[in-house]
Amino acid sequence: MASSQWTLFLASHQQLLQWMQSVEQELGGALPPQVGLKEKASLLERLRGVQSDVEAKAPPLSRLMEQALELHEKTGDQTFGPEARGELSAKYSDISASVKRCVDAWRLQGCFECCIKCLGGVPYASLVATILCFIGVALFCGCGHVALSGTLTMLDNHFSTVTTDHATLTMVIQIFQYIIYGIASFFFVYAILLLAEGFYTTSAIKKELQSDFKTTACGRCITAFFMFLTYIMFLAFLAIFGFTAIPVFLFFNMWTTCSAMRSPDANITSPDSICVDVRQYGELPHIHSFIFSVCH
Repeated sequence: MASSQWTLFLASHQQLLQWMQSVEQELGGALPPQVGLKEKASLLERLRGVQSDVEAKAPPLSRLMEQALELHEKTGDQTFGPEARGELSAKYSDISASVKRCVDAWRLQGCFECCIKCLGGVPYASLVATILCFIGVALFCGCGHVALSGTLTMLDNHFSTVTTDHATLTMVIQIFQYIIYGIASFFFVYAILLLAEGFYTTSAIKKELQSDFKTTACGRCITAFFMFLTYIMFLAFLAIFGFTAIPVFLFFNMWTTCSAMRSPDANITSPDSICVDVRQYGELPHIHSFIFSVCH
């Protein structure tokens, strides 16, 4: 009878070890593909910590096996009775249930902890700055395109009768349009790079990847480079913005004047006497067949 109980205990012990290994393999294999090696190693190390904690609370399994073997050799079937078997079974059940509770608790809290970790690693300042940059670039691109296109249309319809006379000016306007598109694309990509750099330099992300809050020489150099480049881009963008604001101002001023003349509230008795002269905006080169003054 004792040998059969001893065999049962060995089988139970082996079953517990296999179960713990299967749980470890299951947790390791169930991780999503995007989880890195460090995160996976950390989770598996945590599971091993749970096992160690369980074994620390209850007598180690190897010690239980030694006690059972000693009882079996000394006293045989009579001593290794229901009481001893019940004690071993209870301890085995406590270990198994404790490990299962710990693993189940880890599984239930995994999603919540993952969400908290993700939210804690978001650089909100960089995210807001990126959104504002996208809005500003879109506004700049839209206003510049509409102003240059409207200026060219107004030039073709009212101020120049021969297209070849203002071919150079048309080409310059088209070049400015391409420059606006290129600037918008560049700032879109550059904002994405700054956002990625902001994610990487966030304290929570550095703690997760480098296991430390300290900065590295490479990280400081990259941050300093992006800061210097951002200031240079800021000054360049101010210069480009000021230069491209001129056609926007001209188009808006002419459009406002023409709209005021067409308005019924203007109460203009003789519309032919109302003229728009482009020379009021500055000196213009002399172009043959170019009409400087347009009347309503």
